[in-house]
Amino acid sequence: VDYSGRDNYDWITKGLDAPPEERGVLDTVIDSLTPGLDKTLQQINQQNRHFKQKPSLPDMLPNLQEQTLNQQLAERQAGLGPDT
Repeated sequence: VDYSGRDNYDWITKGLDAPPEERGVLDTVIDSLTPGLDKTLQQINQQNRHFKQKPSLPDMLPNLQEQTLNQQLAERQAGLGPDT
């Protein structure tokens, strides 16, 4: 729909908020939820603040993973693994 040239619909083409007379029920509901959403986002951001993560198992024991994989490969090649 082309709203250009209609003074009362310029808000649509300019990406502005709807004037009070054009606001519908959905706009009112969204506006009423916005303060609660802002508070929820603040709480989530506080909970997700950066903290030092524990090193993963491969970082702590790099050889253990490699040894386990090599052992599993050897067992499969010898016909002893779970794939046989």
